[in-house]
Amino acid sequence: MKIPEFCQTLEKALGEQADPEGRLRLVVTALQQAFKVRDDEVAIFRLDPESQDLCFLWPKKLVKSGRVPITTRDSLLARTARDAKPLLDNRFPNTRHASIFEKVNLGDPKAKEKAPALPIQKIMSVPMLQAGQVAGVVQLSRKGLDGDAAGPDFSPAELEAFAYIVSAVSRHLVV
Repeated sequence: MKIPEFCQTLEKALGEQADPEGRLRLVVTALQQAFKVRDDEVAIFRLDPESQDLCFLWPKKLVKSGRVPITTRDSLLARTARDAKPLLDNRFPNTRHASIFEKVNLGDPKAKEKAPALPIQKIMSVPMLQAGQVAGVVQLSRKGLDGDAAGPDFSPAELEAFAYIVSAVSRHLVV
């Protein structure tokens, strides 16, 4: 399926979903399928217009875990919001960044064996724009013990497709 048709189908489904949590879940599932990433490799943030902090919408386990000020220097997330431009980094461990949220284990707390939280190796970060203003950021990552274990690099074409999808669905995520 081509990206415009993918977006049309997704937007139709989002328009039929009245529940904000349901819309969020639809977008996460669609991104997982489109980019072959796991549930814990999708992150969606909204920008609090008053505090100018980025707050987690997804993963749900991180919603109350903290905020990232848009002024944070060593943050790809904050830079994406400040510059309002998509960013791609396939060597993320080599990039200076705060890794506090990476250390949170997003696995099932009821699981008998807890897998360790894996570090982000590769990441794409795209601003969500509404009326020309940044309303949030969506990120896709590939996690693993090293770059090879995380899977293939993200490509510039994937970043372009990701930005197109985020543009199409952003009005359904942040109001």
